[in-house]
Amino acid sequence: MHLPFQCMLLATLLLSNSTAALRLPSFRNLRRVMSSKTTYNGICLGLPPTTVLSPLTSPLILATGSKTRALIVNSMSLPYTLHTIPIDERNIGYDLRALGTVASATALVSLLSQSKATPILQSLTSNTIPDFNSPTALILTSDQVATHPTLGILEKAQSLEEAQTFFDAYKAVPCVTTVGAVRITHWPSQVSVVTTFEATVTFGEGRMAAYDAYGGGGGGEGRLLRDLGEGGAPILECAGALMIENPIVKTFIDEVAGGEDSVLGLRRESLVVALNKCQEKVRRREEEEEEAVKSNLLKF
Repeated sequence: MHLPFQCMLLATLLLSNSTAALRLPSFRNLRRVMSSKTTYNGICLGLPPTTVLSPLTSPLILATGSKTRALIVNSMSLPYTLHTIPIDERNIGYDLRALGTVASATALVSLLSQSKATPILQSLTSNTIPDFNSPTALILTSDQVATHPTLGILEKAQSLEEAQTFFDAYKAVPCVTTVGAVRITHWPSQVSVVTTFEATVTFGEGRMAAYDAYGGGGGGEGRLLRDLGEGGAPILECAGALMIENPIVKTFIDEVAGGEDSVLGLRRESLVVALNKCQEKVRRREEEEEEAVKSNLLKF
């Protein structure tokens, strides 16, 4: 059985319920060999991270409903428990959205990744995550937006009309940057580390416009939007409706700089860095606490 099929099978099983657990004998001294290259619909899920992943000392909770993020984590052979709690993202970071820059987008995704971790921490504290009984955990939260020179920060389109607005902007200025964040939060210490990442997608000049010019629907709907909709593409589930894994969209792309896994929502290298840094911070805090206890005992 090849790894890509395993990834798809695992993702299907995991995403069929709001909570699912992958159990292994032990999370201690766990070191998995990263796959050399895994693809999804012909898109590379990321090359092996150059940073070596330290053994996980706590079970991982994947707090995202993104199918592609789950596939990327699966491609790294990381065991996890899937548990998501939706938040009202649109009411967070108004001021950052208004600025519309890459810098404000970076601050926004970092803030949203933190906001997504909060209800998971509360669930762990109240012991309300089904079939999860570990005294410690590492929570993975993530967020992504796109930025465009004329439209500013783009999130998931809330309607097909808004998605068409995105496509029209890409036709006029064929370049869009995705900005993502991955955060690892340790429970119960609440030590948290976030890493951010960017990727830029450049479309071929005039290709999307030429495609859209033939056979568009009514009401301003272009051929691209119609064909994507008829093909069942998740138009309203991707930041900026940017589906680089879609066979139609792929024909318009000249270059993806910064990694296709970044555009799909989770750069593998950034995840490894966040995991390592968070665990190191937890280890240092525990050592400091032990030293403090020893110091206090010596005073008596």
